[in-house]
Amino acid sequence: RAAPSPAGGALLVALERTAVMAPSRWFYYLSSGAVSLARLRTALGDNLRAVLKGYLVSLPSKAELEDLLRSAGEIEVLSLGSRPVQFWTRSPERLGDASSGRFWALQQRLGAPSAAYAAEEVQEKHVLLAVSEAFSVVHGVSRLRRVELEEKVPCCFTEEAQPLQGLPGELLGATFFMLEGTSHANSQPGRFTVVASVLAVVYALDVIDPHNKDGMLYKKGFEALGWERVSAPQLRLQPLSVPTPNAELKPWSLQVGCWRRSLAPGVPLEVPHGSGLVGSVALSAAVPAGAA
Repeated sequence: RAAPSPAGGALLVALERTAVMAPSRWFYYLSSGAVSLARLRTALGDNLRAVLKGYLVSLPSKAELEDLLRSAGEIEVLSLGSRPVQFWTRSPERLGDASSGRFWALQQRLGAPSAAYAAEEVQEKHVLLAVSEAFSVVHGVSRLRRVELEEKVPCCFTEEAQPLQGLPGELLGATFFMLEGTSHANSQPGRFTVVASVLAVVYALDVIDPHNKDGMLYKKGFEALGWERVSAPQLRLQPLSVPTPNAELKPWSLQVGCWRRSLAPGVPLEVPHGSGLVGSVALSAAVPAGAA
């Protein structure tokens, strides 16, 4: 069925949900044209799967693509007249053995069933990429924005973004779910509900006050979750509202604490917090999707 895109792009079709907790999948045509499977493996990993900003991006298997081409008439728009279109799949010719460099491809012709054949991975063919949510996070009725964590990434509210610096290596590339709005609009106690479709690591980040300089102002409850503490002595939030006369930032910042725990696929996790949270949760795949 036709469906809106989760993150922009040339959306073709979305499959209906088939079971409780089973995420919808969207399929995108790679508009750059035909590419070799070897090039795709460089981009997505040897298993042709990768997690990007909390979405699982993968090349469909032979069975998945056959089912899609059989059930989704919208894809026939890719065929021009009687000219067939060739699509890659991630299925090796010999089941479970990609060493031969030969993978199944499907030929699609307007008005005809698809036909499967094996091809060398150096050949160029068209690509349909399957996209589904690797991580889903909700926070009451609040809207959340996905941000890839990197040095000096904006944090922690969309309308009060301040640079986060000193990230430990394991946080780089994780998907951070930033609360939309201001700190005042998100000042009430609440809880995040997290679900992953892959084995994941969940991180809870919040401004902390280890020396109690501000009383209970920065005691929001993440430290009471019982999760493993991440060693991040340089992790800090740099305020933007205190420029010196020469427009440089004052050399002070707010310390940020980080805690982690693993999360099995399909198991909802509740992450409660107190009022005045200055932080959120972030997730990363426990094993890179391309290596699974």
